[in-house]
Amino acid sequence: MGSGELIESTTVHVVQEQGKEAVKDILFGSTAGIVGKFIEYPFDTVKVRLQSQPDGLPPQYKGPIDCFRQSWRADGVAGLYRGISAPLVGAAVETSSLFFSVSRSNYDSR
Repeated sequence: MGSGELIESTTVHVVQEQGKEAVKDILFGSTAGIVGKFIEYPFDTVKVRLQSQPDGLPPQYKGPIDCFRQSWRADGVAGLYRGISAPLVGAAVETSSLFFSVSRSNYDSR
């Protein structure tokens, strides 16, 4: 095996390893973003409902816990997760991009 073949073989191996790492970063980052959004979303739903109470009228909710209870009674789990599909996609893309970027910057600094 000559030096040219050795360099080519090594380059192919490095590119394959980087490709595997990139796929892992995207997969794990997407999973982390989705899990995080599932945890966070009910709290965000309660926050938005509290913020969107009309001014000049008696408040519909006494506070966050009351809002959560009323939402749970009225719509169950589905009410707390209504409209989550678009945020799930956004969280998956955002977090996988972060995982990929940090991993690439760490790899390049070696």
